[in-house]
Amino acid sequence: MRPLDIVLVQEFVEREIGGFHQSRLNVFNRLNLRDIVKRKNPYLVRAKNITLASQLVTHWLTAYLSSSEEELFGQFMEKLAIFIASQTCDVIANPLQGVDLLFKNGEIHWESLLKLSSDNSQ
Repeated sequence: MRPLDIVLVQEFVEREIGGFHQSRLNVFNRLNLRDIVKRKNPYLVRAKNITLASQLVTHWLTAYLSSSEEELFGQFMEKLAIFIASQTCDVIANPLQGVDLLFKNGEIHWESLLKLSSDNSQ
């Protein structure tokens, strides 16, 4: 394994973090209340004792933006993990479905499932 150059990691993060923040703004700019309402369970409103429309909208917006942010941050962290692996090990093109990253350290081959981003389908 090669040593990690922390300066290269810092440069990578500085270069890529702007895209993460821009993606967050894009989610907010594309926000459509109708789309959010379609995906929410109306019974949860009662279970959480939400009695005002403003509470309802705040709750839904917070939940939507939070899950979007988790997904975007997971994508950013996945890029960072791939970058670090490429700096310290021999990264192998991934021929396997379901495996995000293959790398080699000496004679040992590693597989990694980078499940850092949330999966909203579950």
